[in-house]
Amino acid sequence: MDAEAFIDMAEWMAEELADEMENVPEGGLSVPVTKRAPKFCIFPNPREYTSNPNMFQTYIKFFTYTNTDWTISSRMFDITNWAYYLGDDENTVTLIRNLVSEARRLKVKTLLSTECGHGFKILRKDAERLLGEPLGFEVLSVVELAGNYLKEGRLKLASDSHRGESNLPRSMQRRPKVGRIRAPTGADQGRSLRVRRTLAQQKAQHLLRRGGKRRTEHRHGEKTSGNTHT
Repeated sequence: MDAEAFIDMAEWMAEELADEMENVPEGGLSVPVTKRAPKFCIFPNPREYTSNPNMFQTYIKFFTYTNTDWTISSRMFDITNWAYYLGDDENTVTLIRNLVSEARRLKVKTLLSTECGHGFKILRKDAERLLGEPLGFEVLSVVELAGNYLKEGRLKLASDSHRGESNLPRSMQRRPKVGRIRAPTGADQGRSLRVRRTLAQQKAQHLLRRGGKRRTEHRHGEKTSGNTHT
């Protein structure tokens, strides 16, 4: 998809969404394109505006209701980095640099990642190391931004938004634990280590049992073969 098609699609999705939303702002919905010096520039995952456009529309709604200063880029609209999966270090760095250069060109304060685990991880954890220089802006997930807005009271939830019936059997239903995510403690790390050790032990026992079974079958086969020749 080229830039013109992407922008047309984004604008069309905003128009479609405006017909469904309540309390649409005066002047309707719009998608800022290549806005200079915004607080946030969002780089989406392509499936969010192709195979699952409802996701991109959700972002538009979210930014509109929270009055967020945001933009999309007309040059870079794909946060995925397939070279990373292929182990192609050179092209991995090239794709990172393209995104970083565009964010710098627009003078964004925060590069906002949508639903793309590896794209977010590369930019947040690896980009400065791979480029050998500071980015000059923050990298944030849209989920983190929503969490920040909730804490600030900027994002309001309906009083009954957490309620609803589930079609899952009662034994499979889980009660969500709503609260602040805390940093892992030494006890957490200890439990994690014990879990890893337990899983490793279970795997080793499974392999030993499977190996013993194969050896038994092999020996039994040799005895059967010997009896047949006799």
